[in-house]
Amino acid sequence: MDEHIRSIILLNKTKTLCVVEPLHCTFCHFLLHVPPWGLFGCANDLGKMMQMYLNGGWYGEDRFIEKATLATYTSCYNCEDGNRRGLGFDRPITEEDDAGPACNDASALSFGHSGFTGTLVWVDPEYELVYVFLSNRVHPNQGNTQLIENNVRTKVQQVLYNAIIE
Repeated sequence: MDEHIRSIILLNKTKTLCVVEPLHCTFCHFLLHVPPWGLFGCANDLGKMMQMYLNGGWYGEDRFIEKATLATYTSCYNCEDGNRRGLGFDRPITEEDDAGPACNDASALSFGHSGFTGTLVWVDPEYELVYVFLSNRVHPNQGNTQLIENNVRTKVQQVLYNAIIE
């Protein structure tokens, strides 16, 4: 990709606006020897994928992942050793407030992924909730730590839980 291209706007089959941006991830660039850019999906497509996980591997009338496989990827792996993560997804920290990748009210059944650039996708089967937060925390450079310091992702997520929990 031409390094001078700032962004490309695409329309997928559903006419959803998607943006392809340079990936500000020097880790990927140096460790994996790939150019420092990549594809970012749009919120609509990520929401569909996370909804498919919430549906036990089904989206519409199609099965994409076996329920048992999804359970393996989302179950806590080596919990007895203090690890909260699953094989494929992160898990919430439920023992202390304001810690971990999810807000305080995320259930112990929830799972998701937080990306290097500040994105967060999270599924909570207990509340039937899908949360997609897209950002570019490393713009204009990796010194931008406001998203993390201010817990923006989890604060927005907590607002959603506050709206549905009575």
